[in-house]
Amino acid sequence: MPSNEDIKIFKQILALSTEITTGLTAPQFEKVLGRNKIFKSNANERQGLLETLGYLGIFENPEYPSYFEQYIPRNYQPTKSTRGYYNYPVEWWRTTDGINIEALEFWFGPWIN
Repeated sequence: MPSNEDIKIFKQILALSTEITTGLTAPQFEKVLGRNKIFKSNANERQGLLETLGYLGIFENPEYPSYFEQYIPRNYQPTKSTRGYYNYPVEWWRTTDGINIEALEFWFGPWIN
């Protein structure tokens, strides 16, 4: 069970992602999270968090479905760059894509309402 502090941090991360209207990519948003110091973490931990939110379908680009919508085999996942810094599907997400409320409520409903 998440603690009250965990829930508060999670809500702050979600709020920050919706407050940014400039369409930051996941790597750019990771840097913003680091500067805001919402929780103690390093860049790799923040990247892991963002990728997990992508896998869960919470951070997704409507043009590139997450695993919440359907399974996309690795060889069919479109990649944005050859560098592959972030995994599919969050590599396509931008802050202007917002939050998939259906996925958020499915995974975290009891704690966010």
